[in-house]
Amino acid sequence: MNRVFVKQTKQKEAAWIFITWMMEADTQHILYNTALFPSRTDVLYGHNKLSYPVSEYMEPYRECMKYAFLRPPYYHWGKIEKEFDAAMVRIFDERAAVQATLDDLAQRIDRLIAAERQEEQHRAAPAE
Repeated sequence: MNRVFVKQTKQKEAAWIFITWMMEADTQHILYNTALFPSRTDVLYGHNKLSYPVSEYMEPYRECMKYAFLRPPYYHWGKIEKEFDAAMVRIFDERAAVQATLDDLAQRIDRLIAAERQEEQHRAAPAE
C-alpha cells in the first residue's frame, strides 16, 4: 500500500495523524492479516497469529526481506527502472540467459550511477 502526501497540502495535521496511525503496530497487524505487506519489520517477523491463511503467500516475502536494503537516493531512478524492465523482458519473454543478462544489467546500472555522480560533482564544483 503506497500513500503519498504533497508537501503543500492544506491538511498537514490530518496527514500526519493518518501516517502515524498507519505505522502503529496494531494497524500494521491488520494490514498483515489481509495479506498486505507491513512496513514494520517487527510486525513482519514477530506476528505469528494470522487470522487469514497468508503464510504461503507471505513466507517468500518474509524471507527476501532479510536480505533487502534501501536503494540509494538516485535522481534519475526512471533510467534504472527502464534498464531493469528491459532486462526482465529479455529474460522472461526472449529467454535470454539469466546470469549474462543480470551481469549486463549490473554493468548498465553501475554506468548510470557513475554518470550521475559525475554530474553531481560537476554541479558542486565552484564556478571559475
